[in-house]
Amino acid sequence: MLAIQEYDSTLDPVYGAFTARIKGLVASMYLRNTGIALVETDQGYLETIGQKLDQMKKLADDAATGGFSPAEVADMQGQLEALAEEIDDIAQGPLGETHLLSADGLTEKVFIGGGMYLDIQTHDMDTSSGLGLGGVDLTADPGSAVAKIQAAITEAGGYSTYLDGRHDSLQAAASALEVQRSSLLAVESAIESIDAAMMVVGLIDARAHATTDILVIAQANAAAQTVLNLLAD
Repeated sequence: MLAIQEYDSTLDPVYGAFTARIKGLVASMYLRNTGIALVETDQGYLETIGQKLDQMKKLADDAATGGFSPAEVADMQGQLEALAEEIDDIAQGPLGETHLLSADGLTEKVFIGGGMYLDIQTHDMDTSSGLGLGGVDLTADPGSAVAKIQAAITEAGGYSTYLDGRHDSLQAAASALEVQRSSLLAVESAIESIDAAMMVVGLIDARAHATTDILVIAQANAAAQTVLNLLAD
């Protein structure tokens, strides 16, 4: 029986290199997505903190009007302190998770591909240590409370704007990585198509050689039979 040799693609090393690059991009995209998720989570937390600061500001504004009894202002103070505790819980974040709102001066590095990182600075959003609202007392000095809470709202808003910018940078890096991945996948697909075509060509070539060999053997058999017939006569 004639054996057909197995096709050995010369494109395998190229294909392997592209596959490795695609795997590297997928890993980069995973890390980048983790960074985006971190920023988006803290943006959500910060939005909630902003809403609670607005509620505190309204309480302080009401108390500063002087149109409420001492008992009513004391009740407002209790509501303000409850809101401050809620903000502190949010700023601390879930136990064991990376968080941007629990301390000042730290840097979270998010890998964005190509050996590059995007730095994200943390900001303490605790009402006492970060936002300067420790000791705010509506019963003693509501006017001062209004000013301090307004300053806290401005500070939280500034950090929210900063996170928006970091988020935009991460999304831009994500888009660049996606373009690279799409390009590499297209090239990988083209290599697979060429590889498959070359394999078919190899098989056809092998089949052609096999057919030629069979014809030669058949012709030799026919010639031998003719000789035998002549000898028999």
